[in-house]
Amino acid sequence: MTKMQKEINMNEFEIKDGVLLKYHGEQEDVVIPDGVTAIGEGAFRWCKTTEEYEDICDRTLSSLGWKTRTVDLKIRSVTIPNTVTSIGVKAFYECKDLKEITIPNSVVSIGDDAFYRCLWLENLIIGSGLKSIGKGAFSAIRSLESISVVADNPTYRSEGNCLIRKADNCLALGSEKSVIPDGVESIGDRAFQDRKYLPYINIPDTVTNIGESAFYDCETLKSLMLPPRLKSIGAYAFTYCRIEEITIPDSVTNVGALAFRWWRENQTIYVNHAQSEKWDKLWNKNRENGELCKAKIVYR
Repeated sequence: MTKMQKEINMNEFEIKDGVLLKYHGEQEDVVIPDGVTAIGEGAFRWCKTTEEYEDICDRTLSSLGWKTRTVDLKIRSVTIPNTVTSIGVKAFYECKDLKEITIPNSVVSIGDDAFYRCLWLENLIIGSGLKSIGKGAFSAIRSLESISVVADNPTYRSEGNCLIRKADNCLALGSEKSVIPDGVESIGDRAFQDRKYLPYINIPDTVTNIGESAFYDCETLKSLMLPPRLKSIGAYAFTYCRIEEITIPDSVTNVGALAFRWWRENQTIYVNHAQSEKWDKLWNKNRENGELCKAKIVYR
């Protein structure tokens, strides 16, 4: 046991049968105790703390005294021991101040939305044992810069600050500094969702599928060229993007619902004239309450 482990206050952790159910402490740098085998659902979700503040009278600008209030706990770092094998659903949901996370070699699975809206997470390091990443586990992270995987992981690899699933060459997760390597065949669901500092990304010619919400709300994305052999664009794939113009390749046979939702009049989508009927009846159909794509459609 390390010195750091010895200094842990066990009263801050609710643990049952090896599962960390809830963190009750107020530390900004958290060290999970050795012996924990799983981080449970929502274990660090919505952690709170109290802070003192000076109550000021609006009219006189005089102090009414110091009071306390409940605020979100700003967790900056979490050290996960090598005894942990799974990270549960929404385990670190909306830990907005988390800057870096290292997934130890012992972790085999990460649940759905486990790190969802960890807005300012910058660096992600994945160990050798990870086999499964749940849906949206790293979605809605605005400032992710670096993604790396231990070399002997049999399931995932990292290249160009991209997380790539080896079995099907799917880009499972991208960062604002990603350079998508040749050989990637698909961009996974939510792979770049909510990346706020991604003005441009080059998609190699080997990509044939873009998943659901892959570039959802990439609001600074201005320029993008779709690859010539692309077959499918998932639902909501480019919703809220600010791409100035985009050309749908002739090879595309499917575009999911609302893939270009909230596009505006100053944006242009070029479509093959032979695809015009399909575009009008299917691709641009408003399938649920909300606004149609208002982009200018140009048939070529």
